[in-house]
Amino acid sequence: MTHPQPDGTQHPEPAAQAPATPPPYTGVTADPGVPPAHHPSAGVPPVAAYQPPTGVPAAAAYQPPAPEYAAPYAQAYAAPEPRLVSPGGRLGAQLLEFLLICVTAGIGWIVWALLILDRGQTPARQLLGHVVADATTGAPLTWGPMFVRELLVKGLLGYIASAVTVGVYSLVDSVMVFGRRNQTLHDRISGSIVVHR
Repeated sequence: MTHPQPDGTQHPEPAAQAPATPPPYTGVTADPGVPPAHHPSAGVPPVAAYQPPTGVPAAAAYQPPAPEYAAPYAQAYAAPEPRLVSPGGRLGAQLLEFLLICVTAGIGWIVWALLILDRGQTPARQLLGHVVADATTGAPLTWGPMFVRELLVKGLLGYIASAVTVGVYSLVDSVMVFGRRNQTLHDRISGSIVVHR
């Protein structure tokens, strides 16, 4: 498109110029007072994401110690086995029990026994420092289990079985004290052992 001039000549209208293309984005906001080309961070490439080094093996998962290493520690902290009363010690307790029954005419022994039965003891065992304990836990028997052991299993059952077997039951009951954990037959029936206090 042309425009007439005063001198009659025609001059073409200058073509419209396209807007300038903005510089590529560098990831850094330019300081208004510093041209982008001269900004200190201009042209700095972005930091690459962290990559772990190659060829380094991953940390192995924690493995508990092998049983052969753990066993000594388990044995060191295990509860100690209670000290069992020997067969001779148990025979001495029975003889002392019989002596105390005779001395107290039976009445004194019964009263004494009822007072200490909940400790897992009888009068003779208290004097000798023996305790009737649970064969599994090692804890002294309480009043109920001691009553069953002394009066029902050892007393009533023992008396009836000995009378029926003409003393064979009493012999077997006594001989079994030389077996596992020095348990007599009535110990095994009531699940008990006799240990030192």
